Amino acid sequence: MQREKKQQYDVRLANGLRLKVREWQAPVIKNPDLFTYVLIHGSGDSASVWHAVAADLPAQHRVLAVDLRGHGDSDWSTDGDYSGHTMAADVQELIDELQLSNMLLLGHSFGGEIALRCAVAKPDHVKGLVLVDYGLEANPETMGHVRKALRAAHRRYRDYKEYAEVLSARHPLATSTLLHLIAQETTCSDAEGSILKYDPAFIGDERTTPLSNTKPLWNLLAALRSPLLVMRGVASSVLTQGAAERMVRAAGVRANLEIVPASGHSIQIDNPIGFGAAMRKFVAMLPLRQEPEGPMAISNDAPSEEKCASCAEVVK
Repeated sequence: MQREKKQQYDVRLANGLRLKVREWQAPVIKNPDLFTYVLIHGSGDSASVWHAVAADLPAQHRVLAVDLRGHGDSDWSTDGDYSGHTMAADVQELIDELQLSNMLLLGHSFGGEIALRCAVAKPDHVKGLVLVDYGLEANPETMGHVRKALRAAHRRYRDYKEYAEVLSARHPLATSTLLHLIAQETTCSDAEGSILKYDPAFIGDERTTPLSNTKPLWNLLAALRSPLLVMRGVASSVLTQGAAERMVRAAGVRANLEIVPASGHSIQIDNPIGFGAAMRKFVAMLPLRQEPEGPMAISNDAPSEEKCASCAEVVK
């Protein structure tokens, strides 16, 4: 079974903010056990990082990914608020607007905090939560390196292909095709070159990478009612083995830890096949499920030519 062609559309929030959603449509099948996968990216990324994962998910399920505020083709925050609490509220409103239910929430890195907040806020709608290399024990030195890399990356490039070279250095195990697709969709171009779409103000909001007082997040983890999968890249410098194990023990529900080989922090980019194997194992344990009918083929459609309005605000 193959998915229909992917589509992109906007969801306008009550505060006027516009979020871009990418959906890989599933064939229409009337079955209440089918899941809706909601994919939430991390800092400085966009929905495009989920291309390979979406390709490997069972084709009969609905799959969508959102560009968080200040990222991709979504609007930038008008007040510079990029806290986890606020961005989770955005996603919760999007869920309500699209009337989503029977969801599997997947959050990578900072997107893991957003997914956790949403899962606790909407326990009747979320059937499973997957935290992808997201840790509640932030190492100050590691997070300092992450912020430094984000700042360094937000510059002018000759074109998106130059940024693809940067991604290639970060992800030596990833395929060139995937990295070029991500680079093309996370940059916008003009006569002077290409620049990343995310708001530079996001990097300066310390609330996006809390280095202290994580007790409220641990409390959220303990309050979780949905089955949990903690997924760690074997070579991750962000989520340690010990921290991952402590998260599993602290969860108030059935929780599992999967260590994905041949991957670092960005498992969905480094090893999407291993990512898919971990997901299938997790989904097989859930009370409502349909057996996979095989992966869909990744689309070779060219990215949308739509320009991101936010790029016009970048100071050259």
